[in-house]
Amino acid sequence: MAFFDKLGEKISSTSKDVAKKTKDLTEIAKINMQINSEEDKIKSKYLEIGKLYYQLFQNTPAESFAELCNELTASINHIESSKRQILSIKGVEICANCGAEIPLDTSFCGSCGAKVQEEEPPQVVLLEVVEISEKHCSHCESVLAPDVAFCGSCGEKVEQE
Repeated sequence: MAFFDKLGEKISSTSKDVAKKTKDLTEIAKINMQINSEEDKIKSKYLEIGKLYYQLFQNTPAESFAELCNELTASINHIESSKRQILSIKGVEICANCGAEIPLDTSFCGSCGAKVQEEEPPQVVLLEVVEISEKHCSHCESVLAPDVAFCGSCGEKVEQE
C-alpha cells in the first residue's frame, strides 16, 4: 500500500508542477503580447514622427536627413508618375472634386456632377537665340576650341583677336 501512496503523492506533486509551469508559460505569453503591442506602438510613433518631419522639412532637411528625404521624394514622384501612366492607359482622369475616375472626353463628373476643368495648354516660352561665332584656324580652317594658342589640327599659332 505504501507504493500506491508514494505513487499518488508523486502524481499529485507532478501535476502541481505541470499546473505551475502552464500558469508561468501563460503569464510569459501574456507579457510577450504586451511587449509586442508596445513595440508596435513605438514603430507607429516612429512612422508618424518621420512622416511629420518629412512634411515639415522635405525642402530643407538637416544634413543627416537629406539623403533619406531625397530618396523618399524620388519614391513618391515615381509612384505619382506610375499612377499617371495607369490613368493614361485606362483613358481616364481623376475628378478634382470627388476623386472619381472619369473618361477623358467628358465635361462633367458622373459621380458628383462637377465640371471637369480642362487643362490649359502649356505655355510656350520663347528663348532668344544667340549665335556663337566659331573661330577657325587661318591656316587650315579647322574649328578652334575657345582660348587655344595653337591649332589642334595643324599646329599653327592662333592669331588672337
